[in-house]
Amino acid sequence: MGPALRGLVEPVTVVAASTTCGEVERSFRNRWTSSSIIVTSQQPDGDPGIVSRSRFLATMAGHRGYGRLQWDSRPIGELAYWKLPALPATATLPQAVGLLGIDRDGDHDLVVVDDQHAPLGIIRPVRLMQALADLAVQQAATDGLTGGASRSHFVGLLAARLTEVGSGIGAVVVAFLDLDRLKAVNDALGHSWGDALLRSVVHRIGARLRPTDVLGRLGGDEFAVVRCLTDDEVPDADRLALQLGEDLCAAVASEDLRLPTAAHSTASVGLAVALSAETSSDAVLHAADQAMYAAKVAGGNRVCLAGAEVPQTRAWAEGRRLEVHYQPIVDLQGGRIVAVEALLRRRGADGGLDGPAATLEEAARAGMTLDLDRWVLETACRDMVAWRGLMGETAPGAVHVNLAADSLPHPDLVSTVLTTIDASGLPRGCVRLELSEHAGVVDLTRALGRLNELAMAGVRIALDDLGATLDTLRVLSRLPIETIKLDRSLVVGAGAREPVDTEVLSLVMRLSRRFGMEVVGEGVEEPLDEMTLRCAGVGLAQGFRYSHALPADEVVAAIQAAATVAPTGRRALPGGTLLGGELPGGALPEARRPPATVLPLHP
Repeated sequence: MGPALRGLVEPVTVVAASTTCGEVERSFRNRWTSSSIIVTSQQPDGDPGIVSRSRFLATMAGHRGYGRLQWDSRPIGELAYWKLPALPATATLPQAVGLLGIDRDGDHDLVVVDDQHAPLGIIRPVRLMQALADLAVQQAATDGLTGGASRSHFVGLLAARLTEVGSGIGAVVVAFLDLDRLKAVNDALGHSWGDALLRSVVHRIGARLRPTDVLGRLGGDEFAVVRCLTDDEVPDADRLALQLGEDLCAAVASEDLRLPTAAHSTASVGLAVALSAETSSDAVLHAADQAMYAAKVAGGNRVCLAGAEVPQTRAWAEGRRLEVHYQPIVDLQGGRIVAVEALLRRRGADGGLDGPAATLEEAARAGMTLDLDRWVLETACRDMVAWRGLMGETAPGAVHVNLAADSLPHPDLVSTVLTTIDASGLPRGCVRLELSEHAGVVDLTRALGRLNELAMAGVRIALDDLGATLDTLRVLSRLPIETIKLDRSLVVGAGAREPVDTEVLSLVMRLSRRFGMEVVGEGVEEPLDEMTLRCAGVGLAQGFRYSHALPADEVVAAIQAAATVAPTGRRALPGGTLLGGELPGGALPEARRPPATVLPLHP
């Protein structure tokens, strides 16, 4: 029996059709309390009949009491109602309601039978209609395809939660999700698999929610989640909201073995936090929707928090134990440290340093790429100002800060960079924003207006990883670039006398001289790498041959050591690494290898 009918069946007495009406009347008056009894059919496999208590007793009373004289000894089968088909135990609620239409009198109970057509009991019409009304309410509150809350029910629950902010609830977080690939799944595999994906998404998301969370389907491939925060959680509301967004993103992206590979999708998630009971459900939903759209525009499969500010980014970075380390860039002629590159690092639970890849991916998914770039730039500018105050003219002349490809199309890029630099008091010309060649020609070209605006404002632009793809060579003259950083693969290839790499390095040097660009060789580790750069006419170098990335408080000592002339005429950094000069016989000095825990150069 379906869930809607289970619990509605009442067991009643079953009598043979030959039982006299007198016996039935005495039992109704003395023993039976049910509204009806069932009468077995005299025909094989025939449907049972039903005798209504009220109708039967009225018939037995008859006009002036003569009914009993007429019916007392007659069989009950003559008064039973046989026109109403029995209801199979497997019937649904709508099927049961449909049977009521067959009963012209409209007041007989339904007889329910099992698979063997044996009577199980009755269902009273009043209880059946109440169950139908309850089902209608449930269906209005539930999405029929996925089982999540319907849009109207979700909005109602959200409004109810918002009214409780400040009186039992500290804040309300709303997450707005939009699937990135539902249309592609429908087009490639058909709508049945698209529906399967929607059901799977609700199942996977539901497994990661708190019991008090509300999950609803707002329509199509849009979902939303409401989470209430306690008063103790309010100070950490933004981080908890982002954590919820990351959990939802991960849930949607996780594999469901019941679906084919092509029927999977990622999601764009927008978040909004309501801290006041005055906030309307429409307003908080709209804010989360707008944040979701920003995540979608940024490439999808990421999270964006509405109204995220710099202090929140700083707390986000500190909560993940992020640090900025600096790798020196040295002058190959004199060994002097002329600049440093700011590199993002993450302190692990064991105290060791991890590379930035996981953090950059997490920031991208959270829609915080530009915020993270701003935090690194802010830290680097602050440290540069401190070094200039301590060392004066011997301080590094520039700090290189990486700018992620996802930050290039952001409408606030220029204002963010300039405001951050100016707030630190560092001259804009001391900053080199590094654009990776991996960003691609299309992204760099689209950002040309913003890059030109930054260059006109005095910020220097550098092209990083040149040689990794060589795609940017054809647009090199169009970009406002003042510094080229050679990818290690190009330096090593040319040093190993690879004909193509040697020609490419020669071409890059000719272009740099033509356009007045300085060149930095990256990833220099071996003496041959340095010799290659010298022979090509490259004046600046960076890599483990000279120093690994240093925390800010070690940079001053490194610069002072590099400025100290050793008796051999070579300049030394802490740890014994030598800069410049040659060993007897013309050989270059071997570089001391960094410890195994030191990370590679490139972020």
